[in-house]
Amino acid sequence: MDDSSGLTIPVLGRVSAGTGALAMDHIEAHYGFRDFALGTDFLLSVKGDSMEGDGILEGDLVQVRRQPTAADGEIVVAMVEDEGVVKRLRRIGKAYQLESANPRYPPITRAFQVVGKVIGLVRRYNR
Repeated sequence: MDDSSGLTIPVLGRVSAGTGALAMDHIEAHYGFRDFALGTDFLLSVKGDSMEGDGILEGDLVQVRRQPTAADGEIVVAMVEDEGVVKRLRRIGKAYQLESANPRYPPITRAFQVVGKVIGLVRRYNR
């Protein structure tokens, strides 16, 4: 296999999160980190629990593609005053707001600027 990115890790198959077994006797594919990083302009470390409902946890690194706009319902990084936040962009009528995935946090309706779209995340379990 030709891989100019340097590092690949084999994908051995699927594993059950319930009961089941893991078969590691054949390689299903190889996962190249160059492919993983493709389209990622930068990573940001997540602080807080406002996006837990969307599976984004404190300590995760979100992969961000820099772009000034996003579609309704996409998860974005935005600047609100001098603070960067990760939220879901939601269109309400002709206006937009930023929504958390945790009901304890109200929507952000004041002025904001989209910095980029979240396209993935990295999570480590040995924090």
